[in-house]
Amino acid sequence: MKKLDGYLAKMYLSNYAGALGVFIVIAIVFDLTEKLDGFLKHSLGASQVWREYYVHFIPYYANLLSPLFVFIAIIFTGARLAERNEIIAVLNTGWSFRRLCMPFLGVAVFIGGLNYYLSNWVLPASNQARIRFESLYLRDPCYSHSRNQQFQTGPGRMVYLESYSNTDSTGYRLAMDRFRHRRLISRLSAERIRWNSKGQCWDLMQVTERRWSGSRLTVTTQTQSQRKLGFRPEDFNQSIASDAYLLSRKDLLRYIQELERKGNEATEPFWVEHYSRFSIPFSAILFTLMGLSLSTRKKRGGIGPVLGIGLGLCFAFIVMQRFSLTFAIKGDFPPLLAAWTPNILFGLGTAWLYYRAPK
Repeated sequence: MKKLDGYLAKMYLSNYAGALGVFIVIAIVFDLTEKLDGFLKHSLGASQVWREYYVHFIPYYANLLSPLFVFIAIIFTGARLAERNEIIAVLNTGWSFRRLCMPFLGVAVFIGGLNYYLSNWVLPASNQARIRFESLYLRDPCYSHSRNQQFQTGPGRMVYLESYSNTDSTGYRLAMDRFRHRRLISRLSAERIRWNSKGQCWDLMQVTERRWSGSRLTVTTQTQSQRKLGFRPEDFNQSIASDAYLLSRKDLLRYIQELERKGNEATEPFWVEHYSRFSIPFSAILFTLMGLSLSTRKKRGGIGPVLGIGLGLCFAFIVMQRFSLTFAIKGDFPPLLAAWTPNILFGLGTAWLYYRAPK
């Protein structure tokens, strides 16, 4: 029985690795064709491009599309076994369909666990290196232009900034309010602020400061002033520091806590990323069981129709996933439910297909 388990697991794993490998080769060829001018412009050698870019490019896209190729591989494997009547032979040995699924599920757990490990601990640093290479050689330096920023720098300290550009570390129309016992005690306003890297503070232009003491109001105006405001340019930067997929699991949770401490309500994309790092690897198990239930019944037309159905279900899963994540980010859909909704729906479909599978 161990030989049979090994045979089935090896067939599934080799089909998965083969399909994924072919796609990666094609992706590298297309990507190289698109970016060749940039490599030549900076006189980059093949070894440098491989070491600093494609070593990080390959695991990112392999991990991103792993669930798709899990489904393709299990559909192809099950259909081949059914076409060659090997499924019937295995079931005639006394194995149940449940027992038949075990070696395939073992491979799925291995693939899902590998995806989980890569997503949380390996790919964040690798993606940072890839983005850094692209920013240095293939596109303009990372640009961010944030608008209508509102956040909390500490207890009773609220900041509003109409716009900020990290190209020159300049913001416009600042309003900084201080509260005590829910009462406004001061407001600092400035038409323009610019980060002073030498003094590690902000240069404020056209400054107005209002202070309330009981019913008395004191107004002070200055043409220019230097102050430490409790935030830095990194708080507005939308590049490596704040892209969820570039953060390790520990850094991601820490960043979410920091956003919540500052009163920033836009934490949904980060929670979605956090929950998706487990739900997407888990889908390898669902896809394996669904694909096996779908493909092990011998059908007219061979493998082609079954592969077509499998691809259609894969794209349906991807579309469903995109919709649910969009609703979580833009609407009121809970991030945890958004990350798991496709798995829940496909899990119900898997249960139905498993019930109807040949026993």
